Amino acid sequence: MHRLIHLNISHFGLGLSSNQLGWPYNIFVIYLPTLSYKRNLHVLAYHSVVSVSEYKEIYQEGCMSLLSDYYVNRSKKVIVVCYDVLRDVVCAIKSRSLFSICFQHEHDHIFGSLISDKYES
Repeated sequence: MHRLIHLNISHFGLGLSSNQLGWPYNIFVIYLPTLSYKRNLHVLAYHSVVSVSEYKEIYQEGCMSLLSDYYVNRSKKVIVVCYDVLRDVVCAIKSRSLFSICFQHEHDHIFGSLISDKYES
């Protein structure tokens, strides 16, 4: 877990999933330094998506695994239930912000999909 946090922050990433390092776990890190100092780092494990909004918006995304930026259609709102490793609690997260975009991106990695698979011209 500490390696995930270190790699993500040292490479100025917003998120990093364990399987990008070849680890067979359902764990990922989301680091959003623009959020509140108390909640800018999340280490989430064994998540399940409860709800995803129908309304979608196109976002420009980059990925540490690829060199190019892509424009991808992402849900505007997401509700997730997961285990927050740093805070040692099971939590429900409802987000309409950059967090939801990062979450969806790392969720795709956990299930073996790259951003280039969702590329829209």
